[in-house]
Order: sequence, then structure tokens, then C-alpha cells
Amino acid sequence: MAEMADRVVVMYAGEVVEDASVFDLFANPKHPYTMGLMKSLPKMDEQLEELDSIIGSVPNPLDMPKGCSFHPRCPKATVKCIKNKPQLEEYRENHLVRCLQT
Repeated sequence: MAEMADRVVVMYAGEVVEDASVFDLFANPKHPYTMGLMKSLPKMDEQLEELDSIIGSVPNPLDMPKGCSFHPRCPKATVKCIKNKPQLEEYRENHLVRCLQT
């Protein structure tokens, strides 16, 4: 992806959760879902039995969780995440994140 794109948009459950330059996203992911995706990538210099995975399952689109749609799977989730739906906000210039914990 880094060789083919300038920007990356990460989506979860039909929503943009992170939008950044490809270099910024790979070097400094901010959304817990993006972090989980990055940890699940195989590395050429490592020999692993299994790749890391993100716990849980993607929610049913007909029965989305209240608040943040990722909170049931998120290792950083708090009560605030269960009650409030985060907006896509600028973390820093040209790097948007939809997370209450950034």
C-alpha cells in the first residue's frame, strides 16, 4: 500500500476511523482498530506461528452498538466510549481520527 498510495483511509463498520498520509499512518497509527490492523501484518524478518488478531467480531449492521462502534472490541474503551459516538476530528494537520481516547 505504501508504494501505491499517498493517503490511507481506514474504515470500520462503514465509517472512516482514520485518514492520514500513508507514511504518517504506518509510523503513527492513532485509532485502536488501525493499530490492530498494523499489528496483524506479517513481517519479513519474523518467523511466527500466528499473527496478532483483533478480538471479537465486526458488529451486525442491523444492530450496531451504541456509542463508538468499535468499543466492544477495543482494548482502550471506557464508559465514555460506550455512551458517546466519536466524531472524525483532526489529531494533527492532515491526520483525522474518530476516537475518544486519542
